[in-house]
Amino acid sequence: AQEHAALYPRVLKIEKPAQRYAESAEGAVAQDAAARELRFMRRGDGGRFERAFLHPASACFAERSWPSPWAVYGECVETNRVSVRDCGEASPYALLLFGGALDPNPIDGSILVDGWIKFAAHARVGALVAALRERLDGVLAA
Repeated sequence: AQEHAALYPRVLKIEKPAQRYAESAEGAVAQDAAARELRFMRRGDGGRFERAFLHPASACFAERSWPSPWAVYGECVETNRVSVRDCGEASPYALLLFGGALDPNPIDGSILVDGWIKFAAHARVGALVAALRERLDGVLAA
């Protein structure tokens, strides 16, 4: 499969703490995690996972609300720790349609992108996404 997305394979998995709630007049309201509680994991050299930090100059450094568990970044700076810049949220559809190789697995109800980005999906959805991706690759190659 071809890699079409400009920021692929620069993908981060966002690990969030357990959801917390605050009491309000309307009942319990979900609260976003503090920015420092979020963990950004990237796939480093050799396929191992390492923690990355948002660079303080990044526009989303203090962002607390990340609806998608995935983000992409433009630049990685390695000093005493790994920092990423030019970071933004990545929708699951963008990763499915423009990411690495797709591996639909109807047995466990999942789709694996590039061997590590896993989405839950029924067998039918996996087959449809794979077919759509094949057509999209054909159109972009023409």
